[in-house]
Amino acid sequence: MQTADNIKQLRKQLELTQTAFGERLGVSRNVVNNLELGRVDPSDLVIKSICREFNVNSLWLLEGKGEMFSGYADDLIQSVAEEYNLNNFDVDLIRAYLDLDKDSRRVIMDFIKKTRPE
Repeated sequence: MQTADNIKQLRKQLELTQTAFGERLGVSRNVVNNLELGRVDPSDLVIKSICREFNVNSLWLLEGKGEMFSGYADDLIQSVAEEYNLNNFDVDLIRAYLDLDKDSRRVIMDFIKKTRPE
């Protein structure tokens, strides 16, 4: 059930419905539902599609080991850090923000909007 649970966890993390998740993969909502319930095992093609479409670490998807998302995000953050001359604290701040749930991000954005000069 590890893979089934991880597929469901990923979809919820991405805040996608089963229908929207399936559309991105080219499968129906029923297929996603069956995958999440462990009624069917994902084919190699579905696993590759999930990893490619959502930048997911295949080892995490299949076995729950490592980070959910592959290193592409880290590479992107590093590129931004270099482009904007960010220090380690700045990078940690970005990562902390990205780890927040949607509601917490909204609180931070509201605070920034209120404190920024017009």
